[in-house]
Amino acid sequence: YWKLAFNKSIKLRKMENQRDEEGRLIINNQKEFFDRCVDENKNIDARNVRLQFELNLSELELYKELGRVLFQNSIFENHVSFNGLMNVSGDADFSNATFSRDANFSRVVFLRNANFSKALFSNNANFEGILFLKDVNFEGATFSNNANFRAGLFKNITNFT
Repeated sequence: YWKLAFNKSIKLRKMENQRDEEGRLIINNQKEFFDRCVDENKNIDARNVRLQFELNLSELELYKELGRVLFQNSIFENHVSFNGLMNVSGDADFSNATFSRDANFSRVVFLRNANFSKALFSNNANFEGILFLKDVNFEGATFSNNANFRAGLFKNITNFT
């Protein structure tokens, strides 16, 4: 029994710490994402991860208010959705992130600085009705398909160079 439990524990640990060729932690499902990356204050620290599932925070009533949101150097392999009148009260950093499928940020309110520098949007990027209350940086970001910023409001410094 003990040997079986020990072997199962080792297999789980190996699965939980799988990394891609660039050293990013691979996360396979939403439960693992919340367990590893979201703290009790609704701060998200998902730097250097590869998300292999559809991340849809817009469906979760509990996450209408987020703190700090960090996704630097991360890869979203599937659709990602933050839309739906969500407030992000801390700094948001998506620098060098890759969005392989549609990225939806419609009606999100960023109360602090937001950084999307050198982000790659491989498919559609929807920022309709977005509200940036502080600085926002899209310097070097690549939009490979449609980028929708209709009815968006930029209250402070905005960089798209």
